[in-house]
Formats: sequence, C-alpha cells, structure tokens
Amino acid sequence: MNDRIHLRPLCTALADFYALLARAFTQPGDGYLAAMRDSLVADLNELRPAIPWLSGQTIADFRQALDAVADDLQLLQMYSRLFIVPPRPVSINAGLYLDGSVMGRSVDALSETYRQAGFQRADSVRDLDDHLSLILEFAALARERAAEDETNQSFAERFEAHFLRPWLPSFARELKESCEHLAFAPVYAHLAAMLRDVVWAGENPLGETADAAADAPPEAAVAQDHCRHCGKPFIASEEMRNMKASLKEKGLDAMFMDVCPDCRTAEMGFKTLTPPEPPKYRWGLDKL
Repeated sequence: MNDRIHLRPLCTALADFYALLARAFTQPGDGYLAAMRDSLVADLNELRPAIPWLSGQTIADFRQALDAVADDLQLLQMYSRLFIVPPRPVSINAGLYLDGSVMGRSVDALSETYRQAGFQRADSVRDLDDHLSLILEFAALARERAAEDETNQSFAERFEAHFLRPWLPSFARELKESCEHLAFAPVYAHLAAMLRDVVWAGENPLGETADAAADAPPEAAVAQDHCRHCGKPFIASEEMRNMKASLKEKGLDAMFMDVCPDCRTAEMGFKTLTPPEPPKYRWGLDKL
C-alpha cells in the first residue's frame, strides 16, 4: 500500500511531463521559441525532483540548443525539415517504427485504446492517431488517472511499454544523427533523448534488461471479438471479458455478450455520454 502511495507523486509528475512534451512535439507556431526558452525549461526543471530519470544536463543542453535558434520561423523550418517535408529523415509517427508502414495494426490499436478510454481529439487536430504528440497526450491522461486510482497504474505502464518504449531509442538516435547531418541546433534531439530516458526509467534501451510489461500490450492489443449484431470487430472491456470467462467456466452460453458498445447502446437504451476533456498542462498557452 505504501508503494502505491509513493507512486502517486511520480504518476502526477509523469502526467505533467508527457503533456509538456506533447506540446513541444506539435508543429510550432508564433511564440513557441520564447515559450520553450522560458516556460518549458522552467517546468522541466521543476519536475526533476519527482522524476529521477529526468536529467538536469539534458535540460541544460536543450536550453543551450534553443539559444542557437534565431526565431519562430527557424524553429518551424527545422521541425518541417525533420518531420514533414519529403524526404523527411525522421518519422514522428510511431507506426512506421512499430509496423514498418503507415496506418498499420498499431494505429488501429491506438485508435481503439483512445476510444475506449474516452479520449477525444480536438476538431482542429489533423494528425494520425500514432503521432507522438497524441500518444503523449494520452499517456499524460493515463498517468493522471493512475495517480487518482491505483487500479489504473498497470494500464498506464503497459501503454507506455507497448506504444512508447519500443521505438523511442531509434527515434532519438535518428533525430540526433539528422540534426548533426543538417547542421540544426539539436532542440528536438534533446527533447527526444529526454523522453527516451524517462520512458525507459534510466535503463539502457540497448541492453538485455527489459520491462516485463512490454510483453503485455494494453487492452487495445488483446484479441478482438466480433459483434453478433453488426459484425464489426471490437475489444471488450476487462470487466466484460472477465464476466464472459466466468460464464464459460460454468458451462453457460456467453454469446449474448458479444455486442459492440455502439450496438449495446442502442439495444439497451443507454445514452452515449461525453467524457470530460483530458486535463491540459499547456506551457505558455496564454502566450501562444
């Protein structure tokens, strides 16, 4: 129980950290450079006591790299050349690392995870569900929920293990090499290294030590059922899966439970509820 209590400050700090970097990895606009230099650097330093793997040296290197960027336009040009304009040297979408393709199974799994958790994208968001910023926004929400309720702790850990840990070492390495090749200030390389170190909790991502959670994907990666009404695949909640398994153990028919959330809503007369918006930790938002 004491371990759970001690994890709460860490979960809260990780929620803040992921949300900060989610903002940092979005396409920069007016005022971003000043907000990064002031608000973001200050926020990261404030989080250091609660996150042991957040390196003060990496934050200092990040701040120094920002000093080498002239203005918001240059920051945007760097971001565009690294992540957007072909031939882009680095992908900011996880699917290309996890699946080797665009819109692969990992993107489907992420989309379903977001949907089941009630994670709503803003209408203005045009990025795919495997964009790093969206993944980090959800990771922040998962960690906040873990801080509020200890039963959510394992899900937050498994989400990170499945959708962040496997590809961040390659992402960080490619960013470092690309910044060196293009003679860019390593702003995004330092952010990626910072994120890699925190997600890997100080472990060596190239070593043999592996988090056991990496072998246990979150809910969206488990076997799918098919709705007996509309035929669409869906992933039942853990509670529904446990109930179904219990019925089968007793030799009872559980096929009536094979109903997707949409059909279940109509069949049982439930109202579709709109969940609260995810918490927002936006550095310098009032300045942007």
